[in-house]
Amino acid sequence: MRIHKLKIHNFRVIKDADLTFEDQVICIIGKNGHGKSSLIEAIAWALYGNQASRTSKDEIKSTFADKTDTCEVSVSFSINSENYRVVRRLSGKSDKAEVELYRGDSSESVGVNETKNYVGNLLGLDWKGFLSSFLARQSELSALSDLPPSKRKDHISGMLGIEKLDKAIIKIKGENSALSKNINYLTNMLGQKSTVEEIINDLQKQFL
Repeated sequence: MRIHKLKIHNFRVIKDADLTFEDQVICIIGKNGHGKSSLIEAIAWALYGNQASRTSKDEIKSTFADKTDTCEVSVSFSINSENYRVVRRLSGKSDKAEVELYRGDSSESVGVNETKNYVGNLLGLDWKGFLSSFLARQSELSALSDLPPSKRKDHISGMLGIEKLDKAIIKIKGENSALSKNINYLTNMLGQKSTVEEIINDLQKQFL
């Protein structure tokens, strides 16, 4: 996944932002309280909704926005040469959640639940996996730099969810081993059945 454009309106501390990423973004640098985390969370919120934000829905819209103002984030990105754009907003006094995802110029998904599932399948990540692998927070990077080399591998594995993958692989191997034993057992049983059938046929020929 490569992000190309990010547009923000009334999201947290950001009133308006229109960013174009011409090249791969390595990091976002700025003073404390100037919106670095809000930029990251805006991307995650646009893709995954309120569950990817660190606060409740009531705190997503900027405090300086009027009750009738719209909070909106648009993220344009590409995957395997396919272009996508997701637009999420909170509209009206009730902050009604609206979201739509486009592939090229065609609408692919409309609605909170449908788009959440679509994004999850498209990226192969839930919101936790996305925040810990694609977008790394400053606190996670700081924790990584403070760790001794022997423990950094475990920390990175936790960030990327590799431990869960390793456990799943071990479980699958165990299940495959048990399945292989069952197959061998059934094969032996079938072999014995053939032998018994041959003996019965011989006996029938002798006495019939």
